[in-house]
Amino acid sequence: MAALSINWGVWTGVGAAAQRKADERIGLQGVGVITPEKGIQAMERVMRGDGAQIAVVPVDWPAFFKRYASDRIPAWLSKMRNEVKPSGIRRLTKGQTVSADSSNVLEKLARLPAGRRQAALMDDVMEKTAKVLGLAATTELDTEKPLNEQGVDSLIAVELRNLLGKGLGLQKRLPATLVFDYPTIKSLTEFLYQQTPLFEDNKAGAQPEADGGSEGIIGAIEDLSDEEVERLLGEDEESR
Repeated sequence: MAALSINWGVWTGVGAAAQRKADERIGLQGVGVITPEKGIQAMERVMRGDGAQIAVVPVDWPAFFKRYASDRIPAWLSKMRNEVKPSGIRRLTKGQTVSADSSNVLEKLARLPAGRRQAALMDDVMEKTAKVLGLAATTELDTEKPLNEQGVDSLIAVELRNLLGKGLGLQKRLPATLVFDYPTIKSLTEFLYQQTPLFEDNKAGAQPEADGGSEGIIGAIEDLSDEEVERLLGEDEESR
């Protein structure tokens, strides 16, 4: 017997996704929602066809693909790449392409002293967490309280993972279990910072050169983060 499997996008107004306001949040990813009226019309249309499995999801492809570098678009979505407008991509050296706003976070961090970068990244993580939760960007969240106790469920966790991966210059995609492996804003920030190319610069900047003189030592001390200061002081106490 003939059968049809429909992979539905998010319906608005009814269902668990609507109750969790997922229909409001997915707009940030370039994905639209399906009203009950449009959903019924879509079902009637696909049932008249001969497909066995069909996805029904309203998508703004140019906006959707801004989440990816051009060489990281999933293979199964490759046929949709032609929908992306050239204005959404800017060229970098050696032919590399990234979305127009993807390097902002890394560039902002690079302009800061090494010792201040992690704190700035934590502000960015907090702002993006508030964004996927539908809160004001200036909302102060508890950096050490588990995110699942602050309104982050499995759907939001995926959205947050995708949003956090943008603009950090990461060499590989963040794990799907990111928010569960690092369940607080503080632990998320520490992990993300260690994945950026700036992490090695920070470690190098924390070590004063032997012949750098007093100015080099003072500069290195000013670049230390609070955590590094506490660690060094602890090591000094143990040595005594």
